[in-house]
Amino acid sequence: MADAFKAILNVTRWLRGEKALDFWKGDNAFDRYTMSALGGLIGGGLTSAATNFRQVSNLSSMSRDTAIQ
Repeated sequence: MADAFKAILNVTRWLRGEKALDFWKGDNAFDRYTMSALGGLIGGGLTSAATNFRQVSNLSSMSRDTAIQ
């Protein structure tokens, strides 16, 4: 979200004829977004695995009609 606001501010400054600000100097956005994606993948995978494990562990107590739904 912060990167989007930085880009919008720079576009508005450019449209007004002002010099764009260098917000990204020393900012490694690639590392931030890569780590965020990896964290999301790992967290999503663990959540999905836990949910699937709970569903599989309840299969023995389900009736035929409940399992079909």
